[in-house]
Amino acid sequence: MLQTIVITRMGFEVIEADNGASAINQALEAHPDLILMDLGMPIMNGEDAIVQLKIHPSTRDIPVIICTAFGRGPRVDRARDGGAVEILHKPFDFSELQKLLQKHLSSELKAGAGRAVNVGVEQQ
Repeated sequence: MLQTIVITRMGFEVIEADNGASAINQALEAHPDLILMDLGMPIMNGEDAIVQLKIHPSTRDIPVIICTAFGRGPRVDRARDGGAVEILHKPFDFSELQKLLQKHLSSELKAGAGRAVNVGVEQQ
C-alpha cells in the first residue's frame, strides 16, 4: 500500500490491518499514537470500529483520521460523530496527510522523534 510506504518514509512505524476488527485488536495491543482508518472494510466497517475504539478506555484518546474514497454523506458523518478527528478524502496529497499527522501527534513526535505507530486500515 502506497500510504504505508509514504508514512514509513516520514519516519513513522506502521502497523497494517485489513479490517476493522483487526484494527481494534492491534490498537489494543500496540497502543498507537494515531490511527488512520478506511470506512469501507470487511468484517467490521470503519464507522463501527471507531465507535468501539472510543468506548475502550485504553484507545478512546487515540486520534483517528479517516482516509476514505466515500464522499460526504451519512457514512462520513457517522465516522465524525463516532469520534474521528479528521476526514481525508481519497485521492489526497501526501503533504496534506503529513500535516494532519503532525497536527494530531504529541509535540515530541512533531519534533521528529518518529516513534508514532499508525494503524493503517484499508479495504483489500
